[in-house]
Amino acid sequence: MKTMQKQTLIEKAERLYEKGDYDGAIADYTEAISLYDNDEDLALIHIYRAAAYINKSDYHHVMADANTAIKLGHQLAEAHLVRGIACLHLGPMGQAIVEWKKAADYGSKGALKKLEEYGVPYTPLIRKKR
Repeated sequence: MKTMQKQTLIEKAERLYEKGDYDGAIADYTEAISLYDNDEDLALIHIYRAAAYINKSDYHHVMADANTAIKLGHQLAEAHLVRGIACLHLGPMGQAIVEWKKAADYGSKGALKKLEEYGVPYTPLIRKKR
């Protein structure tokens, strides 16, 4: 499939998501995953699909997609954020906090909001320069 056709599929999935057709969006994201071979693109599509699963309260699939994105090594802020959301619902709550802190370390403002929402103090990770 040509790049333009793959992008059209992603755009269709995004439109379905915005309309609240999460099953349709998940189907299109799943098809897109089978067509892409670039780790960065694949990680992003897994995060998009995880967002649709969140809206369906399907936290086992959210966890699976977040884990895949993390293994691919891209979209780490978003991946840890959504994995934290899955942990919030699947348990343990302590792991959700760990995930949100990791996401915050990668720059996720959404994770900072989650930490604040649950009253969890956060100190940014200070990385030493090499």
